[in-house]
Amino acid sequence: MKQKKPFLWGASVAAHQVEGNNHNQWTTWELQNANVLAAKARPQYDKLPNWPAIKSLATSPDNYISGKAADHYHLYKQDFALAAQLNFNALRFSIEWSRVQPNSSKDWDHEAVAHYRDYLKAMRAKGLEPVVTLWHFTNPDWFEALGGFAKPRNRKYLVAYARRIMEELGEYIHYVIPINEPDTYALEGYLRAEWPPQQSGVVISMWVYFNLCMTHRAIYKALKHDEQQSQSTDSPRQYTVAFNKGFTYYYRADGDIRSRLAEWASRFVFDDFILFLVMRRYDLIAVNYYFSVRFKGFKVYNPPSERRSDLGWGMHPNHLGDVLIRLAKYHKAPLMVTESGVADTADIYRKWWITENLKGIQRAQKRGARVVGYLHWALLDNFEWAHGRWPNFGLIAVDYKTFKRTIRPSASWYASAIALFKSREK
Repeated sequence: MKQKKPFLWGASVAAHQVEGNNHNQWTTWELQNANVLAAKARPQYDKLPNWPAIKSLATSPDNYISGKAADHYHLYKQDFALAAQLNFNALRFSIEWSRVQPNSSKDWDHEAVAHYRDYLKAMRAKGLEPVVTLWHFTNPDWFEALGGFAKPRNRKYLVAYARRIMEELGEYIHYVIPINEPDTYALEGYLRAEWPPQQSGVVISMWVYFNLCMTHRAIYKALKHDEQQSQSTDSPRQYTVAFNKGFTYYYRADGDIRSRLAEWASRFVFDDFILFLVMRRYDLIAVNYYFSVRFKGFKVYNPPSERRSDLGWGMHPNHLGDVLIRLAKYHKAPLMVTESGVADTADIYRKWWITENLKGIQRAQKRGARVVGYLHWALLDNFEWAHGRWPNFGLIAVDYKTFKRTIRPSASWYASAIALFKSREK
């Protein structure tokens, strides 16, 4: 009888946000835009309740330069030990493309690959199942200079990198996420123009999104071919390849036909159509959840009295369950929650957020959803892209001067919840 795989409990990180000392299109953009981002901070954030606490950092240009980040590149063994202490059996991370191919598509940095090999070995030595993202928003400068994902001809470079890095490291990897949140990247970089390359246009945003989805399909096909070819060797591979995106819960404030139409259209365009576009080239749907959107007529109507995170985002962690239930109803693949979290420096809401997430997962499982893991965002406080260092998502706080790690109370509670769930699995 086939043994049931254990539920994956853990958290997530992304290379650029925690490793430190990267050099990619983001670090180039940071240096060019740090002063502008600092100048924009007051009008952008001064209405937040925590503005007095974040003012000094948010108005400093240094905040918008990643620098050493959390120095996870050097301190990963310490971080893995903390993850094991929290009863995790999995950790999601990303391999930084710009470290492996820093100068051109013909370049291959064997020292960088050796680092990630040691990283994976150390992770497994601590009983952590790697969930590996191959691209998490960052491009080598040479790739960006070629036009990035706005050019269809450039897809081949990420596909070739993905294939070769998995040839080198695949023996340690089972779960693979080729591309993180193509929707967010297309939205922030090519529609809102808040991220590099700061191009703004509906057509270019949709085109980049499409190219990223096609790149995912190509990577899936390549990895499955390599998996099949490996079956006749001494070290056969078995990959579970996940399609990842940000999933929003869309719902309506009333029964008006316009509210119903807005809800249906949003779900169809942003979820169902995209999953159709990748043509089932996935073994698993990797769910990143942060937001809910409520419609009243054709307008978004979110009540002003709802709780807000440090970023001012509305918080509806219970809606993760609704997202999972709907995905399970219309899409047959297993589901893994690979991100869900809250910016909460004071650690006021994180325990509640995780509790509601877990209740939602249980509710979804009772409705037939095959949820195989929950990876909270994030393991560590990190460099939060265009916001810099002040939004703290970490289960573990990081002192950016000393790099001391401190487990937050909510993380200790999460560890006890994991222990309870694991005891019930036995």
